[in-house]
Amino acid sequence: MSVTFVIVTFELTLSSAMLPPPLLPPFPPVPPHPPQAPPPPKLSAPREPPPPPP
Repeated sequence: MSVTFVIVTFELTLSSAMLPPPLLPPFPPVPPHPPQAPPPPKLSAPREPPPPPP
């Protein structure tokens, strides 16, 4: 079932990419995500050494 769904989605993407979208209003294309700073990498950031004991 998932393979058929992927194929149908792929065909719909191709057809919508080749044909102009007839149902969309004439607005300028909007990016899917607003431009914002990416979150800081928490897993790949090196850990700081623990503070020395008093």
